[in-house]
Amino acid sequence: MKQQEISFVLNNWWSSSLTKITLTVNRTTIILILISILSILIISFILRRQSKLLYNSEENKEKRRLEIVKKQCALFDTKNGRRLRDIDEKDKEETENDKTEKRQQQQQDTQNEEGKKENNDEKQRLVKKKSKQVTKKESRPKLLSTNEHPGLTPFSIWYDSMTSLYRVYTIASSGETLVIPPIPKSERGYVSVQLQVSNAMKHNTTINVYWLDYYGNEDHRGTIYTNQIWTQTTWIGHPWIFRNADTDQVLLYFVPYRVIPSCPRISTTTSTSTNNKIDGLFHFSIGDSSTDEEVCHVMDKVFPLQITSTEQAIQISIDQMDREDILPDVLLKYLYNITLHPNDTKYRQLSLSSRSKFYNTCWINGCRGIFHALGFITDSGSYAEMGPNSKYLSLEQRQLVLYAIKMLENYAKDLQIRQRNSSITEQPRGAVNGSATGRAGWRI
Repeated sequence: MKQQEISFVLNNWWSSSLTKITLTVNRTTIILILISILSILIISFILRRQSKLLYNSEENKEKRRLEIVKKQCALFDTKNGRRLRDIDEKDKEETENDKTEKRQQQQQDTQNEEGKKENNDEKQRLVKKKSKQVTKKESRPKLLSTNEHPGLTPFSIWYDSMTSLYRVYTIASSGETLVIPPIPKSERGYVSVQLQVSNAMKHNTTINVYWLDYYGNEDHRGTIYTNQIWTQTTWIGHPWIFRNADTDQVLLYFVPYRVIPSCPRISTTTSTSTNNKIDGLFHFSIGDSSTDEEVCHVMDKVFPLQITSTEQAIQISIDQMDREDILPDVLLKYLYNITLHPNDTKYRQLSLSSRSKFYNTCWINGCRGIFHALGFITDSGSYAEMGPNSKYLSLEQRQLVLYAIKMLENYAKDLQIRQRNSSITEQPRGAVNGSATGRAGWRI
């Protein structure tokens, strides 16, 4: 019994001690946990407090600074009697100024970018232009002309076609019995002109003059003795025949096709008038031939049949420019370029395209004779060319160009004097404003 009681007592003691131990352990842990939580809270509170204090201290400093500034401004305002702006307004203005500066900077940046783009576009355009010029230079053919003057053959071809618009001379050949007239008969004329024909043949040769009537028959109208002048009024488009009175051989067929405008150097007007208008004049002489191929020789002062020198060809071309009222300004520019750049072929290779400036200003009028007289050729068909392909112009050709420039400058001065003096060259009937519209079949 005692042992059982002892064991019971021991068991009770042990269980109670264990419960006490567990209770004490649980209490300590709980206390420790609570202490740690409290410490964390306290630390966080202290940190937050310190941060707030720091923030408040900085804010207080800023407020104090602002208050000091305001006080200073107020003192300054009271002392000077002026009202200053508020700090807030200054801050607003500063922000607005910053915005405007940013805006201006952006605008300047965009302008710089646009300028860079424009510069790039301009560079690209210049590169394209240079490439086009290079292609043009490469596409421009070589000159077919040489450093030697080709002679007056090109000028004579142009000159014959130009003068045939005004009159036609058909001279009989030696040993030829039949000569075909340019017009078989007369047609009704509307513009009257005057013929003055001189007999300059030697050996007392007499010339009979016949008019081809409206049926093609020869109508005798006069006889021209040696060193005499025969005068007759006729009409544009009426053909005339001149025969040797001794042998009845045909010497010449003559047809006036168009009234020749008058110029100050060579007049083509007469003293006679029709309806208070001066008639045009065709004056020429019939002389002995210097060759065995033709039976006679015609001497015409207005349009000479034989051109013997380039100087004469240049003077005839300038007279034709004067008749057509062509100013020499554009022509002189082309010649100036040739003299200033004698080694550059582009100034001596001029396009004959119908759209080119050269063709429309200097090739379809009397200026063309100047270029032919200077030695320009048209063998290529597309260009009027002068001089060698790679070398300088010869001294002879350059002197000829300078002579043409001098003659044209004198012509330009003469035009200025006429304009200053208001002098107008009186034109014959049918040559309206020097345009020579009095052609065959034309009505006034």
